[in-house]
Amino acid sequence: MTMLIAGIIRLDDRPASPDCLAAMLRAMHPIRGKVVESSHAKGRAAFGALRLAPAGAPTEPEPVPIVARGDEMMVADARLYGAFTEEPSAALWQQLTTEGPKGCASLHGDFAAATWDGEALLLIRDHVGVRPLQYTVREGAYIAFASLPAALIDTGLAEPGLDADVLETWGLSYGAPGERTPVKQIRSVLPAHWVRMGKAGRETGRYWRQSLGRYLSHRTPAREVADEMRRLVDQAVRRRLPPTGPGAAHISGGIDSTSVAVLAARALAETDRALHGYCLREDPEEGLRWVDESQHAELVAAQEPNITLKGFGTRDWLTLYSETALHPATLQCIHPDEAEERILGDVADHGVGVLLSGWIGDQVASWRGITNSHELVRTLDLALLPRALARESARSGRSRARVLLGALYRAINPPPMLGRPGPRQIATARAILGDILRVSDAAIERVADEAPSRDTRAQRRGRLEHWWIEKQLEIFAQKGARYGISYAFPLADRDLIDFAIQIPGRFYETETHNRAIYRHAMAGVLPDRVRLSINKLMPWPCEDLRVARMKDSIALLIESCRDDPLVERFIDLDRMSEVVEALPDASTIHAEIEAAADRGKEHSAKRVELFTPLWLISALRAGVVAADD
Repeated sequence: MTMLIAGIIRLDDRPASPDCLAAMLRAMHPIRGKVVESSHAKGRAAFGALRLAPAGAPTEPEPVPIVARGDEMMVADARLYGAFTEEPSAALWQQLTTEGPKGCASLHGDFAAATWDGEALLLIRDHVGVRPLQYTVREGAYIAFASLPAALIDTGLAEPGLDADVLETWGLSYGAPGERTPVKQIRSVLPAHWVRMGKAGRETGRYWRQSLGRYLSHRTPAREVADEMRRLVDQAVRRRLPPTGPGAAHISGGIDSTSVAVLAARALAETDRALHGYCLREDPEEGLRWVDESQHAELVAAQEPNITLKGFGTRDWLTLYSETALHPATLQCIHPDEAEERILGDVADHGVGVLLSGWIGDQVASWRGITNSHELVRTLDLALLPRALARESARSGRSRARVLLGALYRAINPPPMLGRPGPRQIATARAILGDILRVSDAAIERVADEAPSRDTRAQRRGRLEHWWIEKQLEIFAQKGARYGISYAFPLADRDLIDFAIQIPGRFYETETHNRAIYRHAMAGVLPDRVRLSINKLMPWPCEDLRVARMKDSIALLIESCRDDPLVERFIDLDRMSEVVEALPDASTIHAEIEAAADRGKEHSAKRVELFTPLWLISALRAGVVAADD
C-alpha cells in the first residue's frame, strides 16, 4: 500500500498547527481510493502520514506508525526488504538514532523519512529516489516537507510560481537539475542524501554511494554470470509483490519490464494468483497496418497462462494539452484519456496497490552497452571491439569511426539533453545550460579511481545517479499516489545492482546483440522472439501520422502565441514553425507505416521534439509562471 508523509517545523517558537498539518494531508488524498490518516504534534513540530489503498482493495489500510519519544519523533514512507521487511519504521528509527544518516547505507528498499530531535529536522531519502520527498523553507517562520508538492502548494506554504531558470532549459534537460524542482520555492531531497535544517541553518550530505567493487573475471563462464543475474532479478521481483491478491506490471516492447512481468506472473502462480499486465498500443484505425509493442506483449501473455493482458492507447497530444491545465508542481499533462492514467485506473479497480516496472534496467542490470567500446579498448579486447563497432554501424547506418566518436561524445555529455534548440533558446539558456552541464557531468564523472570513459562500472553508476532518474521517479510516484498505488522497480534492487555493476562490459556485447548477458539470463523466461529482438518495439509508431493530421492546428496554435511575451520568452516559436512546415503529408506517413509493417517492423516516429513546447505552452497559458519571473 502507498504511504505519504508530511510535516511542519516552526522556526519562530510558535506551536505547530494541527490544522495546517491536516490541510497538508488532505491535499495529498487520492482522487480515488481509501485513506487512513495518522498525525502527531508536540511543540514546534507536527508530523503526519497517509496510508492509501486503491478503490478496489479488499481491506481498509492500516495507519502509518509515527514514532514519538519525548521531544523526538519520526515519520517514514518506507518499504524495506530483507531483515527489516516487517518493521520498516522501527528499522529506520534504530539506524538513524544509533548511527545517524550513515546507518541507512545498510538498508535495502525504498524510503523517505523525517526525524525531529527538538532542535533540527532531518530529511533522508532512499538510495535511488523511488520514494519522493520535497520541502520548502520560509526563513524565520517554518520548514515544511511532504511526499507530494501539492501538500506545500495547495496550503499556501509554498508559492506556486514556476522557476523561470528551470523553464529556460526544460526543452533541453527535460527536468530540473540537482535539488531544484519546477516550483521556485520547493526543493527535493536528493537520492542517497540527507538534509538537516533548524534555526542554526541547513546542511546536507550523501550517506551512500554505489560501490564499484571489482570486475568479475573475464574468464567467469557466461552461464554462471547469467544464472546469478536470473536469481537476483527473481528475488528482486518477489520482494516487491503484494502479500495477497493479484499483481500488476507493465509489459513493454523490450526485455526489462517484460522479464519483470513474467517472473512476477510465475511467482504469483505458485499461490494461484494472477497478474494484470499492461502494454501501450495504438488505437485501431480502419485501413492501416502497423507494428507496435503490443505484438511482443501478446506473445508473452500467450506463454504465461495467468497473465491477463490489456493494452491502452491515447488520444493525440495536442487535444490532451488543449483540454488540460498542467499541474504547476510537475508540468505533467494529467488527462483521463492519457494511457498511463487509464492503466492506473484499471489497476485500482482490481485492488492492486503495487505496479511493477522494469524502468532503471538500462542503467545497470541490463546495461545497453553505451561506451562499452572504451572499456574494450582499455582491456585490449581487440577481438570483440571490431564486432561491437560493426554491429552498431550496421544497425545505425553510420561508419564505424563515427560510431566510436559518437560513443565518446555520449561519455562526455549527459544523456537527458534532448531536443535541438534554436538560436534564441541557446542565447537565453547559455548560462543556465552551463549549470545543467556541470551538474550532469558531476553526476556521471564523480569517480575517484578511473575516468568513466574507460570503465563501464563508472558509467553505469553515473547514469544511476543522474538527476534525470530522480525526477522521473518523482513523476511516477505522483501519478500513482492519485490512485493509491505505488510503483516498484525491481531492477533497481540493491543486491541486483551490487552484482551487475561488477560485470565487465564485454559480457553485454556479442556479435549480434547488446544487453547480451541479460538476454542470456532470461532464456526460458522470455519468448525468444522478444528476448533476442535487436530493437525494442515502440508504443506509438503512428504518432507522426497524428501530428501530420494536426499540422494546420499546430500552425494556428503557434501563430496565436506570437503576441504572448511569456510564451515567446521560453519557446522558440520560429523553430516550432520550421518543424511543422517540414512535416510530410499524412498520406506519405501512412504509406511509410504500412511499409514498415510489411517488413515486420514499427515505424519510428520522429516528431517528439514538438511535444515539449506544446507541453510548455499549456503550462504558460495556465498562468503558472509568476509575473515577476
